[in-house]
Amino acid sequence: MAIKVVQWGTGTAGLRALRCLLNNPALELVGLYVARPERAGRDAGSFVDMPDTGVITTNSLDELLAIEADCLVYMGSFARGGFGDIIPFLEAGRNVVTPTLFELLTPQDAPADILATIDAACKKGNSSFFSTGASPGFCTDFFPTSMLGIVDEIREIRVQEIADYGSYPVIEVAHTWGFGAQPGDPIPLLEGDGVEKNWHSIPRDIGRRIGVEIEEIRIVHDVAIAKKDVPAAFFTIPKGTVCGLRFEVQGLVGGKPLVILEHVNYCDLDSMPDHWPRPNAANCNLAYRTVVKGRPNLEAEITLDYPVAGVRAVNAIPAIVAAPAGVVAGSDVAPLNSGNVKLD
Repeated sequence: MAIKVVQWGTGTAGLRALRCLLNNPALELVGLYVARPERAGRDAGSFVDMPDTGVITTNSLDELLAIEADCLVYMGSFARGGFGDIIPFLEAGRNVVTPTLFELLTPQDAPADILATIDAACKKGNSSFFSTGASPGFCTDFFPTSMLGIVDEIREIRVQEIADYGSYPVIEVAHTWGFGAQPGDPIPLLEGDGVEKNWHSIPRDIGRRIGVEIEEIRIVHDVAIAKKDVPAAFFTIPKGTVCGLRFEVQGLVGGKPLVILEHVNYCDLDSMPDHWPRPNAANCNLAYRTVVKGRPNLEAEITLDYPVAGVRAVNAIPAIVAAPAGVVAGSDVAPLNSGNVKLD
């Protein structure tokens, strides 16, 4: 019997998750929440150019919660979503998967108050919660740790996301990453604990899996300045303003970086500083690279032509539905495939 699933959200990532969900023979969509009033009343299939499903979208979260389902795919807004959205679903017995609520990617490193709240909701509803994606997620937790199975001596682990954000049409994300800002202006993503909150779990978790306690997290960054006007998907970035951001979340042991998460997020390749990493593959706008210094030295790169944050979450649904109640750590869930095989 198919696992019954409801989904919250039809934004950029939400639509990719929806297509994956509808194509997975192990899953059955039974409800879809949309935030915009004009999107209510449509068949879910129409959002992704697929045949009618019989599932009509709703603007009512009460209606979504009332639908009998095994799991919620939470694709709430990057800018406005939060843990409060999912509590009623967990308490009602709906397992939850999401690529947005990164604080619980690794429960060991989660804020105690958030972990306690989610754990209590899971216990009340006998449900499970799983946060994952690409980074943080599969490409920066499960994939690197699987590579270490053929390493004898570890001196440094560097995990990179190298991505063209100029093709990502979400204005809130563009502003958060500082695109279009004047050089020297504050970058919202780097203000406060934004970077550490979302990505510190990656070096800590990898460190834990190799038997080392990360003693300190250090953040370093630099920016790329547009050499010309850059027509990005969200707006045109003026010449002379920020069009790229590179940051490292360094996990230190003995005062030296041992596990490093590095993000290189650009909107114009020509404006990138020479020392910034670039994808190895030609015409690639999204790559994840793991570099291990040791014995042997290893380098492996995943190149993508399609963002996979929502896909990883949807494909994990059978494992999360079967998991014990509580918060499931990202790298503890082995990859499951969609079962959507096309032979034509």
